[in-house]
Amino acid sequence: MITAGRHHATVAKTFLATSTAGNDQIGVTFRIADGSTITRYLSCTEKAWPYTEENLRSIGWDAEQNGFAFEALNEDPSPVVGNECSIVIREETYNGKTRLAVQFINPATAAALPGNDAVEIGRASCRERV
Repeated sequence: MITAGRHHATVAKTFLATSTAGNDQIGVTFRIADGSTITRYLSCTEKAWPYTEENLRSIGWDAEQNGFAFEALNEDPSPVVGNECSIVIREETYNGKTRLAVQFINPATAAALPGNDAVEIGRASCRERV
């Protein structure tokens, strides 16, 4: 059963999709230790692209190195299936309904950090860079 907090996850599936607003997006389904899955949609709009690109790198996909050949992420299996990462799941309310959603995707090394605080993950990421 999926709960809020930080989880070690494996990429179970990726796919290309279109949002209800007509924007391209990349779906990433994660599997956590108990076998539960949760999907995060990454927007490909110009404004969201820097975040999407960072999230894709966290699951082992570098768009530039792969010649921006996103169709590979629509293959079954995707080239990133089985890659490990760390995800932070939080409750969010939208249109009066509360649900669990993936808020952050980080490299697998972030899963080893104590606690469930996204700020902690950011600090660790900064420490890794120096």
